[in-house]
Amino acid sequence: MSTLLDYSFLPDTVFVNSNDNLKLVIQNPTSGKPIPFKAGRGGDTITVTFPFGDSQGDLVTNLKFGTGNVSTPFTVNKVGDDFVVTATKDTTLDPGDTVQITFNDIPVNNSTGTAYVTINEFIGINSGKTSVSVTKKAQELGVIVWLDPLIVGLGQESNLQFKSAASTSVVISGYPDGKGEKTFETPPYSGSDTVGIGSDTNAQRTYTATAWAGGNQSPPESITLTQVPPLITVFSPTESQSVGAGEEVTLTWKAMYESSNEMKWLQSVRSNVRSPFITTSGAELTKIYNIRNHNAQFMPDSVTYSIIINGFKQPAQHDFVVKVKPVQLLYIKYKNPDLTGIMFAIDPSNWGAFVSSFGTNELMLTIYQPGPSTDIYYLSKNDTTNPMIQYFDSVDGDLSWITTNLKSLTLDPGGISIDESKINTGSSPIPNDATSVTLTGVGNNGQSVRSVLKIPKSVAEEQ
Repeated sequence: MSTLLDYSFLPDTVFVNSNDNLKLVIQNPTSGKPIPFKAGRGGDTITVTFPFGDSQGDLVTNLKFGTGNVSTPFTVNKVGDDFVVTATKDTTLDPGDTVQITFNDIPVNNSTGTAYVTINEFIGINSGKTSVSVTKKAQELGVIVWLDPLIVGLGQESNLQFKSAASTSVVISGYPDGKGEKTFETPPYSGSDTVGIGSDTNAQRTYTATAWAGGNQSPPESITLTQVPPLITVFSPTESQSVGAGEEVTLTWKAMYESSNEMKWLQSVRSNVRSPFITTSGAELTKIYNIRNHNAQFMPDSVTYSIIINGFKQPAQHDFVVKVKPVQLLYIKYKNPDLTGIMFAIDPSNWGAFVSSFGTNELMLTIYQPGPSTDIYYLSKNDTTNPMIQYFDSVDGDLSWITTNLKSLTLDPGGISIDESKINTGSSPIPNDATSVTLTGVGNNGQSVRSVLKIPKSVAEEQ
């Protein structure tokens, strides 16, 4: 069965009869899906097996070497003749993520040819096997050259590295500026330089290394650096979602090969944002659609956040669509049972699109909702049409209410239907363990109104 991950060595060529470092690069392909990697006993493993001996198909003379740098949270342990990769804690490899493991001072044997390192992968229910080739080159005038990484984004750089044998210098050509080449004296027989594409239109640049000894030169070795457009590899949430008008939403994403980014929503733009991006969509709506701007009645029901990843040629973009739920009326009522003292509250309390129009001991509350839609509530002693819960409070350990223009009334928690004779004026024990109660009335005209009452802690504890 094939492996879930891709495997490669940097470099993939070594000189025979040498002690070299090899970096194993394990990557979840950018086109793949997130791969959970479980830690602990019975967890996921990757087993690396180096062929050892003196033949052409062997790579090393012995297995008495170890590892250096290993990407967190992974670790490598030698078990018998194998190197076993495990995780110290549960993790997830997202598309494009890599695990890098450096094997230090591996003793390369003295036989030229190609050796194959075997990889056995046991991740979840998947078990796969593959092999990675390493070419062994004779210890004569020559050079090995590689790039880490091979692929970059616009303006990004790579580390060009080389090893030579039997040389007095190494010349690298292909640079986009200056003389176009650089000379590195040898020994030391290894070196590196930072390189790039040097163009915002060309996708590739080839660098060529040649080893020199006096007037003699080795066959040139070329390596090509590639720049690619940006990618958004993962994002969350993955679907449109609905949130409360005062609720925060967290947007996350991972991108590769980006030179810059920007987040756009409504009339806002923010550059070089970082994931996670935390926002309150309801508040963003009312920054634009509000009473002051005289446009609250045109408020849409959602906010689209567009993350745009800039880079080589075509940007990458993902749109997060967040639908905003309606604002909730908590209560519109009189403070006192003699129907004096106007009180009202909505959730969220800082909603920026409502109007409260006061009269003589009367109130008309207009809430402009996402959608757009408008909810209008009334409080009055003289209104004979609109549904109202005029008074609702706890009195002497019981609930007490006064309503008008209602044909039904329900008390929650419990979905208790109030008897018709008690709809206009009534009382009820506080439901056991309730920290808040809600009266919901349906008016004679079919409209609804509700009133939420928090129960003081001392009263709730007595229930």
